[in-house]
Amino acid sequence: MGNLPADHEILGIPINASEEEIKRAYRSIAHRFHPDKNKSPEASGMFTRATKAYDNLITIKNAIPPHSQKQKNRKGQDIKISLTVTLDEIAKCSKKHIATIRKGRCSKCNGTGSAQKKTKICSYCNGNGFQGMALVMGQKKACILCDGSGVIPEGENCESCLGTGLASETIHKDILLSPFSDRILIHGYGNYCINGDSGNLIIEIYRDKHPLYTIHGLNIIGALTISPAQAVIGDQVYMDVFGTREEIFIPPGVQNGHLIEKPNAGIKFGDKQGWLKIRARVAIPAVVSTKEKNHYEQILKIEKEVSTCLRTWTL
Repeated sequence: MGNLPADHEILGIPINASEEEIKRAYRSIAHRFHPDKNKSPEASGMFTRATKAYDNLITIKNAIPPHSQKQKNRKGQDIKISLTVTLDEIAKCSKKHIATIRKGRCSKCNGTGSAQKKTKICSYCNGNGFQGMALVMGQKKACILCDGSGVIPEGENCESCLGTGLASETIHKDILLSPFSDRILIHGYGNYCINGDSGNLIIEIYRDKHPLYTIHGLNIIGALTISPAQAVIGDQVYMDVFGTREEIFIPPGVQNGHLIEKPNAGIKFGDKQGWLKIRARVAIPAVVSTKEKNHYEQILKIEKEVSTCLRTWTL
């Protein structure tokens, strides 16, 4: 299946031989078949093949950590899912239940892929998880036989998972929404990995738009439409802010677009709470009743008499 099995066979050593065993085997062959000592026609070819096999095996041994150490760095694939939530849920830091499917460990073979529940070191990559020549060239391409795990099933394959060691399973997890993050990372809830750690579950949070409010950190931003009379005189009104009744004081003389801020009325997160920030929108009525028109005419007459801004318009 490749160079590595042939290299080990040439040196007459086991597939999982240590570096010291490789060196010892090569010294023995070199002593027997070195052209300076052995003049037989086969000696030169055997010495060349042994030297090449030795160089390949030692190069690979030095390029990667030992099998047991390397496998600690292996990790299963991450799973990414999306979740759409309302601003009301964000404002209340609600709990959400997540259910998704992942590639988990086969329960019948304990993730080994073997009917005997045993694994052995991959003969193609010698347990390092990479293809031999690709690794020598610095490419680190996953072994095609063990898919980078460094081990393969021993004996017959498991009937349930067909030797993969994996089985589909539904995982459940409760998460808490946060106003500060639209991405939640849950370690170990991704796909299972033979001889390594499971991947992570990554949840991308998408916020639905709200007709009245937006959220910036712990602050809730909204708008309030008020009448000209409320803008001039001021008023006290109540707003429903994500289910909470908030009292809003409109200051006298408030201008269109003015921001009315109320502390400790935003989102509560831990021991902190943000602000409620309401932008005033003065609405000019397009149609008024006869009574309202009469009052506006009286107000206009008074304004012409006392208002500085109206007097400046007179030529």
